[in-house]
Amino acid sequence: LLKKTTSDPIDFNLAEVTGLYANCNKTIPNDFRELESFVTAFNKRSESLSQVKAGVDKIDKKLNQPGAWPGNTYFTDLRAALSQLSYKLPPADAEIFGKYKTYACASMLNKELKSTKNTISQKISQLRRTEEIVPQINLYKNQGNYSGILRLLKQNSDILFLMNIYADIDQLSLTQQSMEIRQALAQQRWTDAERSLQSLHLDKNFLNPKKTFPQKEKLVNKYEDSLYYYIETISVDNVNKFVKQNLQTIEQVDSLYTSKMFQPVFLPMFSSKGPEAAKSKSDIISKRINFLKYTKFPESAIEALYRDFTGALHNKGVEKARAIVTHSKYYKGDSKKIKNLVAECDPYAAKWLTKAKQYRKVYVLPTSTNPGGSNQYLMKINIQVPSDAKFPVFDINVKLPMEIARHAGQKQWYKEITFNKKILKNEGRFSISAPTADTNYEMQITPLQVNKTGNNVLEIVFDYDTFKVFEVSIMAQRPIMKKN
Repeated sequence: LLKKTTSDPIDFNLAEVTGLYANCNKTIPNDFRELESFVTAFNKRSESLSQVKAGVDKIDKKLNQPGAWPGNTYFTDLRAALSQLSYKLPPADAEIFGKYKTYACASMLNKELKSTKNTISQKISQLRRTEEIVPQINLYKNQGNYSGILRLLKQNSDILFLMNIYADIDQLSLTQQSMEIRQALAQQRWTDAERSLQSLHLDKNFLNPKKTFPQKEKLVNKYEDSLYYYIETISVDNVNKFVKQNLQTIEQVDSLYTSKMFQPVFLPMFSSKGPEAAKSKSDIISKRINFLKYTKFPESAIEALYRDFTGALHNKGVEKARAIVTHSKYYKGDSKKIKNLVAECDPYAAKWLTKAKQYRKVYVLPTSTNPGGSNQYLMKINIQVPSDAKFPVFDINVKLPMEIARHAGQKQWYKEITFNKKILKNEGRFSISAPTADTNYEMQITPLQVNKTGNNVLEIVFDYDTFKVFEVSIMAQRPIMKKN
């Protein structure tokens, strides 16, 4: 016994010894009686301790195994079971062992009885706290408030079995926050999506941050990319629909460029990589929309309107031409084709005449706006016909519509003709012939000396009682010698 240091039962058959004394007709000595009393008391307490510890271990397994979250009364039953075990546990009493109380095994048994008693008392105390916490946790769960659950658990982090039971709370919190972001994106609630994304990024409320943070960072990056992608995609789709709907709009064209449809549906201010990254991503969206606004829209509209314009000049031709010119004010592209189409429809833009002896069609448009009366028209030509002559001279032939020229024999059909801002007059050697039926309503300006280099702008201004587009053909050729 002096060598025994553990609290497990003493392996000594007292009955055999007492039987031996009886068979020998000898009186059992007091020393043996004391030993018998000690062994009996020790073993009884040791067995009770073992049973209680086995019961505590069984309860510990229930407390520490993860699974379905417990109901509100789950821990009440476990606390009652622990209370019964505490009642069954013998008290730590050294005096009951008599002279053997100083033996190592007796001291160890009393020490374990005290330790087990303290352990049970601590668990009962923790379970009482848990009985108050769990209903609040279940309420938060029903509300989807996993952050509230995490705060409760961290405030009671000394209750280790709670950490094991709710070990999946970090993942549930990530899942719930991810769902909020996905729903906001799907419903195009951009402010909510950004707020939830930023909240996820800033969230440090986890039981196991070291394990959870890398996963959280991946989710933040994923949903941040989704946020900007959805905003850009939907914004661009909106712009493309708006462009398609207004390709042939000819009224209030300026107002189209102030439409909210050319604004992103939302411009986030948040990025996990900082404000500069957010600005850079937002700028990409804005630049793409601006490209559609200032390049694709005017290009597409100008081409569509020009097709309609040339296909039916007398069906709102002036309005279509002016719509084309208005679109050009916002155009920031560099397409030469588009710029040429605009020039054809802009009465103030000089149309280039570059080939000799070839008629060039010119659309002549009013510069005033009087649909029910007389309007002023402007024909503007830049003569850029190549010539080997040091001082090039040309005859300029202009084929006019009969509608304009039929009365030219009785009165001057034009208001003013200028060349490089200098008024041309029918005098001296210089001639401006009248268009007549005999000349197929073709007039001639001759001889016109032009600059070998630089602009040679011929402008013809006339008034006419209509508001429409006229087709005129113009040609330059070397002067034909005429007999006096």
